[in-house]
Amino acid sequence: MQILNIDDDIDDRDMFCMAIEMIDRRIDCVQVESGELAIKLLANGKYVPEFIFMDINMPRMNGYECVQELINLPTLKSTQIVILSSTFSPRDQIDFGALGLKYLSKTSSLSSLADSIKQLIQR
Repeated sequence: MQILNIDDDIDDRDMFCMAIEMIDRRIDCVQVESGELAIKLLANGKYVPEFIFMDINMPRMNGYECVQELINLPTLKSTQIVILSSTFSPRDQIDFGALGLKYLSKTSSLSSLADSIKQLIQR
């Protein structure tokens, strides 16, 4: 399984990949620091992860803008996009649901993060 993590915060990216490693060391956790880099990585269709976990609050291109680009890539039709954030407004939840996205709250607990990710990827 391949999972892409898009987040401008290196500490959050590292914690995310540590959580993935706790779940299953065979899962390939790829990290990129911006939406622009993610689109470059995914646009040619050579890399197609099963899941994309993306932060909402990023400079230049935020998570919403990145999602709008990613959902138009034909190679990602079966890729589940999960939005990561510290907080979600009720409006965010409606908007994400309308796009078929899942969402996950960030936490400072590695084990809690691993449990939450595990629930999402094992459905």
